[in-house]
Amino acid sequence: MIASIENICSVNDLTNSDMHLTGNLAGTWREKSKRALKQIKGALRETTVEPCLFMYMMCTSISSLAVQNMHLEKACRVNFDYGDNICDRIQNRNTSGLGNELNEIQSLVATVVAWKFPLQTGIPAAMVLFVGAWSDKYKKRKICILFPFTGEIISNIGLLLATYYFKELSLTTTALIEALPAAFTGSYIIIFVGMYSFMADRTTIENRTFRLGLVSICVTLGTPTGTALSGILLRALGYYGVFSLLLCLYTFSFIYGILKLEDVMPTESKNNESVQNEPLKIVSEVLKLVGHTLMVALKPRVFCGRVQIFTILLLYLLMVGPLYGDSQVSYLYSIRRFAFSEIEYSIYGTINIVLGLFGKFKYLLKLLHVSKVDYHNKTETNLAHR
Repeated sequence: MIASIENICSVNDLTNSDMHLTGNLAGTWREKSKRALKQIKGALRETTVEPCLFMYMMCTSISSLAVQNMHLEKACRVNFDYGDNICDRIQNRNTSGLGNELNEIQSLVATVVAWKFPLQTGIPAAMVLFVGAWSDKYKKRKICILFPFTGEIISNIGLLLATYYFKELSLTTTALIEALPAAFTGSYIIIFVGMYSFMADRTTIENRTFRLGLVSICVTLGTPTGTALSGILLRALGYYGVFSLLLCLYTFSFIYGILKLEDVMPTESKNNESVQNEPLKIVSEVLKLVGHTLMVALKPRVFCGRVQIFTILLLYLLMVGPLYGDSQVSYLYSIRRFAFSEIEYSIYGTINIVLGLFGKFKYLLKLLHVSKVDYHNKTETNLAHR
């Protein structure tokens, strides 16, 4: 009798358990889906500058291959005027017997790139001291991120005109049309200054490393995406299609930034709006901040701090300089050495960048762990002192 009662109880418990689990199954899935939707909404709400940077880097990579190809064609068809037969063969990578012509064309393109790239980066490098000081003083980050987009929009309009007036505009003129608008609006250098400052204003110490890492990954993902698409788009759409597409993408990103990005204004800046309207006062304060910025590297420091700063700058130049120099002529080398087409070169470039992305992601996780440990150690030390 007791055994039968125990069996009945165990059956009832099992039934109740099944009913309980079955009844909660739909609720569990609903809760999970709601939680997932909430997380997605939260991520979209927190997403600010990332799409702009992804789009900018992707468009820059797409444009790079199209512009380099246009330089080769301009040098062949306009500057040297070799004729359609020779230029079409070079374009189709059928260069047998055209060694001298190809050498002259690539030498001219390399000469133009030798002054064009320093022009594109040198002007923004000089601007960054003044723009950075002004941005730090008045907390204006949005304009630093969006202003370079206007230069890219102007450049692509100019490249469309250079395509339309292909025979009338030489290689040098085309290079200036491409380089000057982007250079005088700051290019990617000013965008990165605005981006890092924007993220610093909007993040806490605990999540800053992670958020900046995510932004860095978005930037890095934009480059291989654009590189992978560049050859396909150039082959499918031609110069008109590529530059028109880039014009639309840059314009869309610019409008998105205007609507989505908002500067974080401190209270004291809101109270001093009248001071901001005095141009001489602004110039004076910006120049002082530029001086302070230069003194960060120049002033003497304990434990050979100044030597360490100059060593880091030197190492950066030694590491990044050759990489940028190689990137400007690697397409020319691939044509001469391997007869790469646009699509083949875009595949090669994508693989190269993706491999570097794996290394960056690996060390990002390591740095994130180290920064968290360092933050907690500092917090515990401060509490112990108190």
